[in-house]
Amino acid sequence: MAYVLGLLFSLARTRPNLPVRRTAPPTRKSTSGRGHRGVLLVAVTVVVALVSEIFVESVQYAATEFGMTPAFVGFIVVAIVGAAAEMMAAFRLPGRTAST
Repeated sequence: MAYVLGLLFSLARTRPNLPVRRTAPPTRKSTSGRGHRGVLLVAVTVVVALVSEIFVESVQYAATEFGMTPAFVGFIVVAIVGAAAEMMAAFRLPGRTAST
């Protein structure tokens, strides 16, 4: 809730003149993509679950081999690895803006 309120505050206070993008309403409704989107959502969920299992098993193995405590693994290792994708996106797309 605090994040949403902060986001609203920052958008309203720091960018009051943001252009509002208005799009024309679609001429026809397409329902053919709903099934594909559902299948894609399920497939991505399964892949994320499998990758998470592999990650947890490898971190558990490394933690026991290096003698790391569960607190260290949870607070430090998982936090750094979990933010790696976000960091990669931030470093890869420095010139991109939301308006493009």
